[in-house]
Amino acid sequence: TAKEIYRAINNNCLSNKTNRILCFIRQIIDIDDVEPSKYVEKEDDAQILLNELKSMIRSTISPNNIKTYQVKDYLLDSSTSKPCVLYGESGCGKSSIMARLVTEISKWYSNSPSQSVSVIIRFLGTTPSSSDISKPLSSIIEQICQLYQIQVSPSSAELKYQLEQLLTLIPKSEQLVLLLDSVDQLDVEQYDCTKWLPAIYPSNVKCVLSTIPTIEVNRQTYDILDGLRKLIGFEIEITELNEMLAIQTLYSWLKTDHRQLTPIQHEWIQQKILRTHTITPLFLSLLYDQTLLWHSYDTEIDKKFLKIRHTMEAIGYLYDQMGNKHGQVLFRRSMRYIQLFGGLTENELEDVLSLDDQVLQSIFVHYLPPQNIFRLPSTLWLRIRNDMQKYLVEKDIDGLPCLYFYHRSFQFYDSFFDMPRLIEERKEQVVLEQNRIEYYADQFSKPYIIQSQKLVEKYKLNSNILHPNRCIAKQQPLVVISRKKKVHYNQRKIRQLCQNIARYDFSHKYTVYDYDFMSAYLHFHKLTDLLYEFSIGALDPDGELNFLLKLYEMLGDQYPDNFAYEIASYLFPLSDALPDSLLNLLQHCLNNCSLLYKTPVLWFENSLQFQLIGEQEFSDDQFLLCLNEQVLDIYQWKSEQNYCLFARIKMTDSTATITNVAYWFDGATVYCSTSNGELRKYNGTMMTFPPITTHGTPYHYAQIKSISSLDIQDEYAITLDDTKQKKLLSTLMIEPQPVLVLLSDDCKELAIWNLQEQHVSIIFLQQTFDIRQIETVYTCLLLRDHRENLYLWSILDQTFRHLGYAHVQTTAMNRLVIYNKEKLILYDLEKKLKGEIRLENTKFDSISLNTNGEYLFALNLEASLLFMYRVNDGQHLEKLFIKHLTLIIKANDNYVLLKSNEKLLVLAIKDKNRPQNIRNSKFTQI
Repeated sequence: TAKEIYRAINNNCLSNKTNRILCFIRQIIDIDDVEPSKYVEKEDDAQILLNELKSMIRSTISPNNIKTYQVKDYLLDSSTSKPCVLYGESGCGKSSIMARLVTEISKWYSNSPSQSVSVIIRFLGTTPSSSDISKPLSSIIEQICQLYQIQVSPSSAELKYQLEQLLTLIPKSEQLVLLLDSVDQLDVEQYDCTKWLPAIYPSNVKCVLSTIPTIEVNRQTYDILDGLRKLIGFEIEITELNEMLAIQTLYSWLKTDHRQLTPIQHEWIQQKILRTHTITPLFLSLLYDQTLLWHSYDTEIDKKFLKIRHTMEAIGYLYDQMGNKHGQVLFRRSMRYIQLFGGLTENELEDVLSLDDQVLQSIFVHYLPPQNIFRLPSTLWLRIRNDMQKYLVEKDIDGLPCLYFYHRSFQFYDSFFDMPRLIEERKEQVVLEQNRIEYYADQFSKPYIIQSQKLVEKYKLNSNILHPNRCIAKQQPLVVISRKKKVHYNQRKIRQLCQNIARYDFSHKYTVYDYDFMSAYLHFHKLTDLLYEFSIGALDPDGELNFLLKLYEMLGDQYPDNFAYEIASYLFPLSDALPDSLLNLLQHCLNNCSLLYKTPVLWFENSLQFQLIGEQEFSDDQFLLCLNEQVLDIYQWKSEQNYCLFARIKMTDSTATITNVAYWFDGATVYCSTSNGELRKYNGTMMTFPPITTHGTPYHYAQIKSISSLDIQDEYAITLDDTKQKKLLSTLMIEPQPVLVLLSDDCKELAIWNLQEQHVSIIFLQQTFDIRQIETVYTCLLLRDHRENLYLWSILDQTFRHLGYAHVQTTAMNRLVIYNKEKLILYDLEKKLKGEIRLENTKFDSISLNTNGEYLFALNLEASLLFMYRVNDGQHLEKLFIKHLTLIIKANDNYVLLKSNEKLLVLAIKDKNRPQNIRNSKFTQI
C-alpha cells in the first residue's frame, strides 16, 4: 500500500542509507482505453495519490535504483547508443511485446522532429532460414539499402562490420528501429552476441532484442543475458502477469476478436486466473484458446478445465481436446515424435508415423490400405497441423526445414502431474526410441500385425501378419563424396543416431559397433563426449561393450583420422577370440586403413641411424639395420610373422657410417666408413638364439691416409682424396653394365666411367650451376643447386631439363617425387609421365617413396602427422597422428619404419586396392 511505501522511504532517509531501496515501476500505457471492470480503479483521488507517490520516489531515491518497464523511454532517448534487451522466462510475452512495438513505435515518434521512422523486425527461429543469424543479418542489410536507397558494393567483410558501416550512412533525418526477437532460438554457436551484434549505434538508430536469460542445451547451460550485458545499455525484465492485468488482457482479446462470453463463462475464467499463482501470456493464451470451443448455451464446465493450475497442465488439457478430435494415439504420438526428435521434417514425421504399428492400428480399424502403399494418409497429419499451427514453426535444423515447437514449454512438456499417463508414456518411450533409431538406420522392414479378426476375414487373408511396403524414404549415407572429391557428412543422421546413445542397447549395433557411424561421429564430436554419455546413462555396459568403451578411452581425442588404424592395430592380434560385433568392426576398420601397426616394437637408446633393406635375391627375407652406439643389430622378417634378431655385430667406432650390406645364407657383411678415412668390413654370422653377448669380429682392416671421402655403390667401394673438393658422385645401372658418374669441381664436366670396360667419357655441360647434391634415378642424374633447384640430366640421350624449385625430393626405381610447398609433383621416368597432387595448407618436412615407388609417405613434424599417397592413381590413403615423429622414415614393399622419440615403429602396408598401372587422369606425357 502507499502507506507502507511512505514508511519505508522515511526510514531509509533517517538511516542515511539511500541505496537500500530498489524501485520497480511498471506503467500500463493507454489503460484508460481498456474496458472498465471492478479490478480497475478510476477515481481521481487514487490517481492523485499515485502521482504524488511517483514524485516522492523520484525525488528521494537514486535514479540508478529505479527500474522501469518502458521501451518508449529507451527509443526516444537520443543519448543512448547501445542496444536494449527484453528478457524473461519462456512464455512470459516477449514476442507479443515485440510485435506490439511495431504498431506503437510510429505513435511514439509522431512528435519527433524527424520526418519518418522505419521499423525492421525479425522473429528469429520461426522460419527455416532465421535460425542462423547470418541470414537475418543479410536480409536486414539488404532491406536497409532498399529503404534508404544506399548503394553498397559487394564485400567479403564480416556481416557485423558491414552492418556497422551501413548504419552510419542512414540520413540523420531518418529514424530506424531494429527489433530482433528470441535470440535464444538461434543456433547454439551464436548465443554469444558479441560475435555478430554491433555494440554502438548512431543516435538515429535503436536496437531492441528479446531473449530468455539462460538456456540448457545438451546438459550445458548458456547464460545469454550475461553475455548481452557486455553490449547493452538498457534492460527490461518481463515478469508474469498479475490477476488484474491478466483479466484486462483477456477482455482485450475478446474485444479484438468481436467475441463475448456469458456471465457464467466470465466467472469460470476469472476463478481460473485468481486461483493460479503464476500467470504468463502463454498460460493465458491457452485458456483463451479453450474459450473458442465454448458455446453460448454451455452452462457446465469440464471438470478437467477447472483443475488447470499452471502452463504444463494447460498444455495437457489442450492435448486431450486435440486427441478427442484427431484420435488420441495419432495426435499424442505426433507431438511426442516432434518432441523426441527435437524437430523433424513433415516427410520424416509421416514416415515415422507410418512405421509405428500402434498408430496404424488406431487408424485402420475398419479397412486396410493397399499393401504396396501401406502408410499414414497425409490428410490426417495436415488436419493436426492446421489446428496446431499457432504452436508450431519451421526451423532450420541440420540444414533441413523442420517442424518445431515455438514455445519451449511444449518441447519440455511432461505429464508429471498426471501419474497414470506419465507411467504409460515412460513405457511407450522405448517403442518410440526404437522406431526413431530403426528409421535412421534404414531398418524398417518389419511385419504388420492385424489386431482385428474381422479385417482378416473381410480381406480373406491367410494370416494376420502382413509384410507391406510402407514406402519409407531411404536415408542418405553417413558420408557422401561428391564428384569433386569433397566429403559431405549426413549431420541429421549422425545427430539422431547418437541421441540417447547410452540409454538403449538396441542402438549400439548401429552406433558404437558401426565403423561408418564412429568415423563420421568423430568429425563432429569427441570420444570423451561419447564416454561421458555412457558414464551418466541408465544402461550398465556389459563385458563386450565395456571392453569397447575402454578401447575408445585409450584412443583419445587428439586426431579422429586415426580411428580405423588404431582400432585395427589393437584388435587384429585378438581376431581369433573376438565376438561377432567386434569382429565386424575390425573387418570394416581393416577395409578402411592402409597401414597397420605391427608388434612388438623395437626400443633403443641413443640410436644413430637405421636402414631398411628390401627383398634379397637369395631369399624372401627382409632385413632391418639398427645402429645403437657401437652395436649393429640386424633384424630379419619372414612374411607376416614377427621379426627376429638375425645378427649382432660389435663395431670399434661409434661414428662409423653404414654404406653397404651384403647378405649370405649364413650371415651378413657390413661395409662402413669412419671419420678418419678408414674403410672397414665386418662379418656377422646368423644367430639361431637370442644373444646374450655381442658377436662378430672385423676380419678386414685397411688404412688409407689419403682418403677424404668414401661411398659404396652397389658392389663397388669408391674413394676420393683431398684434391677432389666436391665429393659429388653416383652410380647407376645402364643395362647391362654399371657406370660411375663424377661431377667436376667447377660443375662444367661430367665424367662417366664404365666400371666393367674401364672406359671413361667426358661430357661438357652447356649450363653450369653451383651443384650441391647429385643422385641417380632410372637412367638419369638428379642435380640440386644451392638455391634448391632441381635439374634432370639423361645419360642416354644427354638431354638437360630444369624441374624447378624443390623443398625435398625422393626417388625409387623409375619414380621421382618433388615437394615444392604447394604440391607434390610425380614423375615416372620410364613411361615419361608427370602428375600432380595439390595440397591444401599442408607442410611436409620429409617425403619418402617405398622401394618399388608404389607409395609415397610424407611427414609433418609440427603437427606430428604421417601422410600416405598411392602414386599410381594419386589417391590420398592415410593421414595419421603419431606422437613425437622425427625425420627418419624408411619404407619397402610391405613395411614403413618411423622413429618416434626412442621408439622404432613398424607399420604394415595393407592397401587392398593396389592398381597395377597408372590411372590418375592428372598424369600427362612429359
